[in-house]
Amino acid sequence: MEQFDPKTYITREEKYLANMAGNGEPYPDPITRYEHYLAAIADRIDNGGGSAEVKAGALINTVSGASVSFVPDETVNKLMQVIVELTPTQSGSGDPSPTNVRPFNNVAQVSVYVSGEDTSDYETITVNLGSGVKGGHVDITNGKLTPHKYYESYNGETLVGQWLSSMDVYSAGATPTIGAEVIDLGANDTTRNIISASVPVVEGETNHVWTDNGTVSVTYAADTKAYIDSLLS
Repeated sequence: MEQFDPKTYITREEKYLANMAGNGEPYPDPITRYEHYLAAIADRIDNGGGSAEVKAGALINTVSGASVSFVPDETVNKLMQVIVELTPTQSGSGDPSPTNVRPFNNVAQVSVYVSGEDTSDYETITVNLGSGVKGGHVDITNGKLTPHKYYESYNGETLVGQWLSSMDVYSAGATPTIGAEVIDLGANDTTRNIISASVPVVEGETNHVWTDNGTVSVTYAADTKAYIDSLLS
């Protein structure tokens, strides 16, 4: 593509667009609502080139939730990163207490589902997590599992954040019952390697991604026009 002298960029909008194109033109401080959108887009663009699957100057975006939707760039065939935040589950029913003990379930594997606009036609990607996992953070595309800190029999250990207990309902300032199974949601155990998996995209249409356990966070190379349209709508 032809390289222009930055001095030829006259209007404020042209300076934003030149920055997005990677021509080194600094953009002015945004004033209008439209310029704030342009500045946000310029800041998201990776002018370093990224991975082999992402073209230089691609707009990189991340969406998170129980189910996410987005329009990927037409030049890529897979997602850059997919992370699942596992939700710990417990057997039994009712409030946990010393007389109604509710043990935590093991999570042996987790699946993510990818579809185009028709969510009934989807592909399933499943990764195995190994044994003893009660909850945590699973980076599917990079093959990393970071479990929550888990105590098989709590004995007064210091807990960093909100906790879950097999014998207690969480209350700020309280501590779990001695001997209970406890998960500290504010602390992590050692990160371990798992077998990674590529997560494909459905080209040319809106994609949907969801999981069978918890919430999902997707980083992808975006279709720039669709992303701008979503900001302005």
